[in-house]
Amino acid sequence: MIQDHIQEKHGGPLLALLNSPNANLGVSKAQKQVLQLFAQGLQDNIIAKRLGLSTSTIRNYRFKLRERKRQAYQLLAALNILDLTSDAIQPHIGAKMLDDRYAISSVERDKVLKNYLNEEGHVTNWPSKEKNKIIILNELVKKFDPAKNYSEKIVNEILKKYVDDFVTVRRYLIEYGFLSRKDDGSSYWVTLSSETK
Repeated sequence: MIQDHIQEKHGGPLLALLNSPNANLGVSKAQKQVLQLFAQGLQDNIIAKRLGLSTSTIRNYRFKLRERKRQAYQLLAALNILDLTSDAIQPHIGAKMLDDRYAISSVERDKVLKNYLNEEGHVTNWPSKEKNKIIILNELVKKFDPAKNYSEKIVNEILKKYVDDFVTVRRYLIEYGFLSRKDDGSSYWVTLSSETK
């Protein structure tokens, strides 16, 4: 659905990106204009004539943009490594309000899971602290396949394996943004983004 929307409303992912604000792309107005012409597959001499520039200037744009791409890859790789080594647990995608409840370290997560789940993964007692609830809910939502839709009956059956008060926990999964559902409750799914319906 997302791919169809991007294609129908924006002409595809490339045009959607090229029509976004310059700051989002990290380019100047002139660089963005050149990128838009590159996207049309035009030769450098044609682009040069359209913009009133020399062909060597357009070639220089290509060179500098390739260099920016190389730098961006290296920066992205470094940031990904930092994410992997960070001790903080990232908030789930559907989180409705980011605050201190989501400042969760991996040590804190492991401690809560040990205190509230038995060896079979069943919740022995429900935590009262909000942060602990989020940790448990984050663990429970892993029991659902993000690629599937579930009926309320199946959601209940899955939750019954891990928690006694499955009705309350089902409601929490919705309220905290871990699961989404149709208004009539006929279909449930793992929240992947605000666009998912």
